[in-house]
Parts: sequence; C-alpha cells; structure tokens
Amino acid sequence: MREKPRVLVVDDNPGLVETLLDILDVQGYEAVGAESAFLAIEKVREQPFDVILMDIKMPGMNGVEGFKEIKKLAPGTTVVMMTAYTLPELMEEARREGALAVLSKPLDVERLLAFLKEWRGEMPVLIVDDDGNFCRTLQDVLEAHNYRVAVAPDAPQAIDIVAGTDYEVVLLDMKLPSIDGLNVFFAIRELNLKMAVILITGYRQEMERRMEEGLRHGVYSCLYKPFHVEEVLELLQAICRRRRQELLADSSHEGRAERWI
Repeated sequence: MREKPRVLVVDDNPGLVETLLDILDVQGYEAVGAESAFLAIEKVREQPFDVILMDIKMPGMNGVEGFKEIKKLAPGTTVVMMTAYTLPELMEEARREGALAVLSKPLDVERLLAFLKEWRGEMPVLIVDDDGNFCRTLQDVLEAHNYRVAVAPDAPQAIDIVAGTDYEVVLLDMKLPSIDGLNVFFAIRELNLKMAVILITGYRQEMERRMEEGLRHGVYSCLYKPFHVEEVLELLQAICRRRRQELLADSSHEGRAERWI
C-alpha cells in the first residue's frame, strides 16, 4: 500500500463529495471524487484505489451495478456502500457481491474516519512485559506493520497508560514484577471494558490454569512464548475486523442500513 492510502468517493451529490474529499485530505488520504458510477469506473481504470465509498442510489447506473463493474477491474479493492434509503434488494445484492458494509446517510464522519483508521492498521497496541529485548523486537515488527506501539515494563506504568490514552489492545505478560498478569487484566478491564487483552507467557505448565481463567473472564486470546510473530499479527487483524464491525454498526441507524465483514 502507498504511504497515502487512496480513496475514491462516489456520489451524485457534489456537495457531499467535496466535503468528504476535504475531510479525507486533511486526515492524510489521497482522495478522488466521482459524481456517477460511470465516472467511478473510469477513475478505477486510470489508477488503483485502496477504498471506494460508493452511493447506492444514483441516476443512470446505481452503485451496486457500478461496484460489479469495478470488481472486474480491481477485485481486491475494499468497497463501502452508502445510502439514505431502505433498499433491501440492492443492499442484499451488494452483500453478495462482497461489499464490506452499507452505511446510512447522513454519514457519521467521525465513525467513518475511525473505521478508516482501523482499516489502515493503525490500531494502538500496548506491550506490557519486563523483558526489554522482547519488547523492542515485537515493537519493531508491529510498527513496521503500521501499528502504533507503546511499552510498559510493569503493572503501574501499564495501568497509567491505559487510564490516560486510547490503546485498544494489550499484549500482557503473565509474570510481571510483584504481580501476575491476570490481576493486571482485571485492573485494566475496570478502566476500559472494550480493550482486547492478549495474555502471553513463557511458563506454560505454571500459568496454563491462570491463562484459562483469563479466557473465562474475557481475555481475547493467549500466546505461549516462543511464538511466531505471524500469530500476533493474525490476532491483531482479527481484532481490527471486529472493531470495524462495531464502528460500522454504531454508525448505522437501526432499520436503515446493514453491515458485513
């Protein structure tokens, strides 16, 4: 992916297109507009896009028809449909064709931007571990994959970070100075119920029961050292997908839009 993700905004309302282009530009996206599905297809022929925001109801060719043509040209492009109407047949067709979501209008711009941020893989991650070498190695890998990473070597610093920032995932070692990770997990959950916590340990036999207890109380997953970094990346991608679902569901008005991942 390019340094600046490229977004195509397709809507027959030129005012909406211009507004979204201005917002996306300020947020660091390379945004291009099209006021019809026909123009959108031409834009996709000219250059690749990472995400397409496509209105469903447009004159001449509706958004779903445009989406089907775009799929032939760029099958891997992420497409999010938009609508101000209840259009069950078109919405179902969009779902079958592989649209990521259908958002209702008027758009909740803040939630749309939050979704795009999650989609870019910029989800903030906190690593809590007293092994400095392990933290540095994992931090380097995650930052190379566009995750925003902070490190805490002990429980007090971890809790301070969670209380004062927006970190959404915690990779939490089970053996910390003077306290085990499960107790830190319980403290973190009191501060942020939505935060996903992944417990990690190099002591399988000693910590297995505590890890299982964590899973029963809402820990997202557990990893045993040494593990492959691909395992962490897969878990983070799954959490990103879940967060996208939540963001898109919150931005949809009941009965007016649906979303799929």
